[in-house]
Amino acid sequence: MSKKINLYVSYYSKRNTDVDKISISLYPPKWFDGPQIKEFAPNYETFKTKDYNEYKEKYFTQLDNFSFEDIKKIIYEHSDGFKKDIALCCYEALKKEGEWCHRTMFMEYINEKYGTEVKEL
Repeated sequence: MSKKINLYVSYYSKRNTDVDKISISLYPPKWFDGPQIKEFAPNYETFKTKDYNEYKEKYFTQLDNFSFEDIKKIIYEHSDGFKKDIALCCYEALKKEGEWCHRTMFMEYINEKYGTEVKEL
């Protein structure tokens, strides 16, 4: 019987030791020593885009290069064998209304496209 693993999105400095944190930023903080999935980070062209809708369109197009099986495999390969829940992390704390970042778009993308239940930690 396999244990159910929850997938979350979060930010690096969020305190939670009950999850394995995996970076989805191009450049994680220097102190972060966890695994990194650069494939899920926005490319440079997307990263420099300031308009929310344009950014989202570019980032979703980037994610379209991966099937659901690809996404699961990539996360598995960067995890500790799915032994703990996982949080895909970037920098943004998103404490104010209207703030956004690529991790929330990643969550929206896979939840809408694949019917998953990824949540913000």
